[in-house]
Amino acid sequence: MLRETYKYETTNGIYSYIIENNKVSITSYEGNTTSLPIPHQIAEIPVARIDRKAFMGNRYLQHITLPDSIEQIGDWAFSRCNTLQTVVLPNRELSIGKQVFQKSESLSEITFPGCRPGLAKLLAASVTMLDVEYLLNPEQAGKEKWYQNFDNMCGKQADCIRRQSYEKARLALHRLTYDDGLSEEVRKYLTEYVRQRTVGCADESVWKVVKDEITEQKAYCEVLVSLNALHENNFDEALEDLDENHIELKAFLMQKWQERNAESNVWDTLSLE
Repeated sequence: MLRETYKYETTNGIYSYIIENNKVSITSYEGNTTSLPIPHQIAEIPVARIDRKAFMGNRYLQHITLPDSIEQIGDWAFSRCNTLQTVVLPNRELSIGKQVFQKSESLSEITFPGCRPGLAKLLAASVTMLDVEYLLNPEQAGKEKWYQNFDNMCGKQADCIRRQSYEKARLALHRLTYDDGLSEEVRKYLTEYVRQRTVGCADESVWKVVKDEITEQKAYCEVLVSLNALHENNFDEALEDLDENHIELKAFLMQKWQERNAESNVWDTLSLE
């Protein structure tokens, strides 16, 4: 039986939708807006579902806010949205389909009311790096068990054959940068992992991630310096490895290096007094 489809036109674009059980399901969207608050109601009926592939392949969306009425997000609903950066979810349990954000590789934050910035980064990583939709649960996110599940998946992914060294290194740096709920045991493991894959090591995958990164480059550099993964024996080599495409990164590294040395000198002076 065919379901009747309706159109709802707004200043932000045109929604196609159906009505089932007195609830609206959005089936598709046409528009070129970059920041989209999805309506709470259409025709005075609550919007409860984003249907499968509804926003798939949209080339314009950068920021999406889902209303409190949303209960379900269908398979591939926001997949291949190449410019999508942030998503705001309602603070409630949601039914999440498979690969909702598949290949939406610019997605860096998934947040909800009361969500901490670091947790928002990890929520995004759970679907962009780990491909684990069940972690996308605002009611559980930020609790001890949630962090344990996230870190368990990090470990499993690190052992997965399809994850090459570059992606493993990227995931390790991301978790150390946004270390909400990170246990000391996992921190120790990730720290050693990073130190063994920096400049001058047989595997320089961590350093390659830093060089290639765009949005998190400075944050990752601070991790390397703080963990002593960049030190007296390889710092000059790191600078020499940076070319004209990394001028800003080179300046930032030199600044962090000077700050660290200045702090060390202060402690050395105090210890002599």
